[in-house]
Amino acid sequence: MATAFVTGATGFVGLNLIRHLRSLKWHVTCLVSPHAPVAMLGELNVNFIYGDVTNRNTLLQAMPSATDVVFHLAVMRHVALDKEGRQSQFNETALRSVIFSCIEKRARCLVFLSDALVYGFSDSIFDETATMLNPDAKITPSAYVRSIRECESIIKRAVARGLDAITLNPGPIINPTLDLTPTITLDELLRNNTILSRMNGSRCFIDINTVILALLAVAERGRVGDNYLLGGPPIDLKAVNTLLAEMNQTLPLLKNSGSVNFARLLQNNMSKFLQNGKAETRWFSNGKQHFSSSKIQHNLAIQPPDMKQLMLAMQSLKYSE
Repeated sequence: MATAFVTGATGFVGLNLIRHLRSLKWHVTCLVSPHAPVAMLGELNVNFIYGDVTNRNTLLQAMPSATDVVFHLAVMRHVALDKEGRQSQFNETALRSVIFSCIEKRARCLVFLSDALVYGFSDSIFDETATMLNPDAKITPSAYVRSIRECESIIKRAVARGLDAITLNPGPIINPTLDLTPTITLDELLRNNTILSRMNGSRCFIDINTVILALLAVAERGRVGDNYLLGGPPIDLKAVNTLLAEMNQTLPLLKNSGSVNFARLLQNNMSKFLQNGKAETRWFSNGKQHFSSSKIQHNLAIQPPDMKQLMLAMQSLKYSE
C-alpha cells in the first residue's frame, strides 16, 4: 500500500487530494493545525496529528518513516500586501521544516504545490523555461508571489543537495465556494463599476479535479527538480466572476473551504488593493498570464480541460464541508 503525508489537509485542495488517495487505497497521514476542522478527515479514515507545520520537532514526530510521497500544500496564499512579513515567514519556515523532516525520515518524494504566478504576467505564451521574473518591471509582485518564489529557490537548493522534490504550478483553482462576509456580497461587488473597470486581466484557470490528478502524476512520474505548469484556456477575470455570481443563485454557500478562489479574494482583499496603491491593483487585476501546459500533458499524460469541460467541472465539485 502506498503511503502519503499531507500538510494543509483541511484545505480545499487537501481534502480533495485525500479523498482521491483514499479511493486508490493509499494510507494517508495528515498534519493539521490545532484549530482546524477535522470531521471530514475522520470520515475519510486517515491518520491526523495536530501540530504546527513550521515546527521541525512536530513534523518529525508526525511524519512516518520512509513515506512514499509528502504533499506540501500548507501555504498562506493571500495576494494582498503583507507589510509585516508574516506570510513570507510562515511559507518559508514551513517549507524548510518539511524538507528537513523529509530528509530525516527518508521520504521518497516531496511534491510542492506552488503557483503559476511565480512566472509573473506576460501577453505572450510562456512555459516552464521562462525566467521567474515579472516582465513588467514597473509593477511590483505581491508579498505572496515573492514568498512563493523564495520557496521555489529553497526547493531547488534542496534538490541540489539530493532531495527528490517536484513542483506543480497551477493557475487559479476555480470553484463556486463563496465565503460571503456579513457586510458585503459578491453581487454588490459585481455591481460596482469602479471595481469592474479595473479588472482587465486574464488567467489560465484550472479545475480541482485536474489539479488532484496532476499532483498524483507528478508524484509518480514527475522528473526530480522540475516544475510543471497546469492551466486551462485563458479566460478573463470579469467572465469568471460573473459566472460565479450566477452560480451563487443555486449553489450552497460553504465557508472556510481553504480554497484559493477568486470570489473570496475579491471580497476580502479588493478594498486593500484599492487602498494600498495602484501598482498592486494593476499587478493582480490587470495582469495577463497565458502559459502552455504542454509539458505536463505530453510527459505525464495530464490533459487540461477545454472551456466547456472547465465550466462543467465547476458544477460537479466535491466540497470541503
